Parts: sequence; C-alpha cells; structure tokens
Amino acid sequence: RWHYRIYVPAAYDRNTPLPVILQFPGWGMSAKVEENGAGISALADRLGYISVTPQGKDDNDNWGGPWYSWNAVGSTQSPGPAGPTCTWAANHADYCYSSCKCKDQPQCDWTTCDEGITPTGTGLTNIGGYIPGLYNTLEHQLCIDTTREFAAGESNGGMMAYQTGVDLAHR
Repeated sequence: RWHYRIYVPAAYDRNTPLPVILQFPGWGMSAKVEENGAGISALADRLGYISVTPQGKDDNDNWGGPWYSWNAVGSTQSPGPAGPTCTWAANHADYCYSSCKCKDQPQCDWTTCDEGITPTGTGLTNIGGYIPGLYNTLEHQLCIDTTREFAAGESNGGMMAYQTGVDLAHR
C-alpha cells in the first residue's frame, strides 16, 4: 500500500495554480522524517508551492526495519550489461525485499522491486505505477501548475527523482 504526506499552503486558492514539489526520502527513511528533515513543507507558505512527500515501499521483513525504498534505476536491475552493480562486500540476504527474486551472485538488489514508475524501474515504456498516479491524483484534486511539477530527493530518493525526470519528462 502506497501513501504520501501533503502540505497545502494556508493561502491556497483553488482557482490559482500552484507548483508542486515531490520530495523522495532516501533508503530507510519515512516520509514524515524526510518532510521534517528536508524542510520541504516549512518553506511552502513563504514560497507558494504544494509540498508532497511520497512514502517508499517497505516490503522487507528483515530485522531493523522498516526499510522504505524506491525501485529506481541502479537499485534492482543488476547485473547490467557490464556485470553486477555491486561487490561481494554489499552482498547480504537482509537486503533482499520480498518483491525481489535476489538470485544474483553477488546479490545486488537492495531496494523494493515493486513497480515504481515503470514495471522494471527503468526505461521509457509501460509508464504506470504509483508516482504517475500520484501526479494524476494531485492534478485532479488540487489546482496544480502542470508546467511547474518538480521532484527532488536524497540517496535512493534522489535516484527516484532522477527516474521520475527521465520517465515522465513528457509531463
């Protein structure tokens, strides 16, 4: 199940389009922690934008979680054309999420394998999933300036922000 945190500025007018910023949390971080730590919502009133912090998927039941993460380029698509994207030092069964098969040697999947933007987390086809659906929901329910939809993130969230820009550039 996917969810997100949203902050709409106090001066919001349903007839005046506002930009929207999606702030993607890094690996293991909750949307609440990211929203507070990045300060994304704290500036929304002064700068006039809608702040949205999507929550990554947590389908890793191993000790120490929750392990929220994003299926973005470089996180689940190993081995690539040049071989594995990690080393034996990064090989640990606890990093395997229930949505992944984790049969690579070394085991390089370190995030959820659930659909993020595209079914594989990479590529420009079959665009669907949580983030495009979130943009659609926001555009349907709020007055969004669709020429000013932005994405930012840190660590694995930065990878997802990059993936969002690549796959959804046509928006």
